[in-house]
Amino acid sequence: MSLIRGTGQAVVAATLAVGVACGLGWASRLVYIAGLWPLTIGLAAGAGAAFAALVLGGLPGRGPRVAAVVASVLGLGTLAAMDDLHFRAAWRADLAAARFADSGAGPTEALEADEVAFWGDNADVLLDAQAMADTGAQGFAGRWLLRADAGVRLFGGWQASRGLPVGVWGAAIWSLLELALAIAVALGVIRRVERRLLAPQPAPTTA
Repeated sequence: MSLIRGTGQAVVAATLAVGVACGLGWASRLVYIAGLWPLTIGLAAGAGAAFAALVLGGLPGRGPRVAAVVASVLGLGTLAAMDDLHFRAAWRADLAAARFADSGAGPTEALEADEVAFWGDNADVLLDAQAMADTGAQGFAGRWLLRADAGVRLFGGWQASRGLPVGVWGAAIWSLLELALAIAVALGVIRRVERRLLAPQPAPTTA
């Protein structure tokens, strides 16, 4: 029974955290603030785990904490996947603009989506080749290393963001700090709910 309850808590918490991460990842094309995204995902993970624990039972206990940690990891992973999606799209758009300019077909300021798809054909293959040449890795890992080498994002939209050039190791440590922040916030939500539940109730007053 405890395994089923713990699984249910993890599913609810992860669903909420991943959903919030998808929204934040989509919004990060236009706006981004370092630290705020992991904090929000941590809040969602903790709230989801606490809610599931209240409905399914299990507060206080270890199950909600495990669910909150799992949800935080999945939420940050989803956010990283959204960043990778934006990176690939930006690479494709830049490649399409460069090819279009080289062709002499006209100005490149307003390529339509179908034109980007045409002129940016095989962009993913070329991006993986570039990542392999620069980092020695392909796929998601290679693209992450390629972005990390340029620094970490601090604030701003995807195309005009401000970054901090800390290198690959610095970017890896930064990612771990963001994960630690999300987990700390999620566990903080669980502790706060537990304290409210365990707080002594005032004795009823008599007339």
